[in-house]
Amino acid sequence: MTAKLSQRNSVIAADTARLPAEQGSSRNSDVSALVSDPKSSSTRKLVVTNLSKSFGSTVILKDISFEIEEGEFVCFLGPSGCGKTTLLLCLAGLESPDSGEIYKNGQVITMAPPSQRDVGIVFQSYALFPNLSVYDNIAFGLVNLKWAKDKIREAVGGLVSLLSLEGHENKYASQLSGGQQQRVALARALAVSPSLLLLDEPLSALDAQVRTRLRGEIRDLQQRLKITTVMVTHDQEEAQTLADRIVLMNAGRIEQIGTPWQIYNEPATPFVADFMGVSNLIQGVVSAQDEVACDHFALRCNTQDHPVGTKVQLLLRPEDIALVAPTNMPEHSSVNLLQAIIVKIEYLGAVVRAHVVSATGLTLKVDISKRDFDPALHGVSQALGLTIQTNDIRLFVQ
Repeated sequence: MTAKLSQRNSVIAADTARLPAEQGSSRNSDVSALVSDPKSSSTRKLVVTNLSKSFGSTVILKDISFEIEEGEFVCFLGPSGCGKTTLLLCLAGLESPDSGEIYKNGQVITMAPPSQRDVGIVFQSYALFPNLSVYDNIAFGLVNLKWAKDKIREAVGGLVSLLSLEGHENKYASQLSGGQQQRVALARALAVSPSLLLLDEPLSALDAQVRTRLRGEIRDLQQRLKITTVMVTHDQEEAQTLADRIVLMNAGRIEQIGTPWQIYNEPATPFVADFMGVSNLIQGVVSAQDEVACDHFALRCNTQDHPVGTKVQLLLRPEDIALVAPTNMPEHSSVNLLQAIIVKIEYLGAVVRAHVVSATGLTLKVDISKRDFDPALHGVSQALGLTIQTNDIRLFVQ
């Protein structure tokens, strides 16, 4: 057993020996202002205020603040190295912040040990005990709590049934598939009935089909048990599928907090726009009311009363750009219209992505639904028109 696995299993042992306890915003400075008195609401489950953490001279977390309501499923999302796993470990009590506070049910738990936090955690590696059977792994925390054997048998049996592990009770971790190991780790975390479930990229080691199936099972289970859940992931689709809200992080800071719909359709920063889904980001300058001058062309959009001369970036989602045949271009003269040539086609299943270059040299990605795709019209080297509705263009001030 590796030292890392041994350390994590020791944490699980300490954690399970305890006695059971009873919308969109952007940028950390804005998020902090939205965090109210952590003791003001009995329904608020978890409040983090101004949390910071460094390892030596490397800053990992910078003034992190957010709230999580009881029964919510929240995903910490961001690229590798953004601080999301360190933040999760601070919530679990496995890391100590340098400053800031963590409140749970109105009580400060910032420096409390894991055994006093009433949390269950599933690690990326699952950290199952290799010398224990599935049954004994799930029962581990209950044994430490000195439950009666018949009560343990009843609780483990219920979790085995709930997580579809029937017939595997006497197997060891090495005899299980990755998906089965993930279910055992989840059952063990849930056995002690924690009020907060923490998941550290539990699906990242699985293949795509198993990952898709299990994330649906995790969401169904969370909704059935109504347990507050925080999950770390770098997978945008995973976060959008599972989360009630997403905390999107970058370089130790929160870029935006919001529902999956808000994060995708109302990104607060160019980073959010580019990280979530596919984007076309164009540099420009406000040239008139509701008009932005780009390189050798202009686009009409809502300039939000920004003065002429303001440098901006424009976001155009590939699905918001329409391709029209040259013969139909006069019908679209009332909207943004560019002439372009298709230089590459990608077949992505439900959509076909066309890479186009406009007459002004602008390179864009355009998504065409499988229903609307016409090989004769949308082939490489075909000349077409691009139309973009003004309301589909989002503007960021640089």
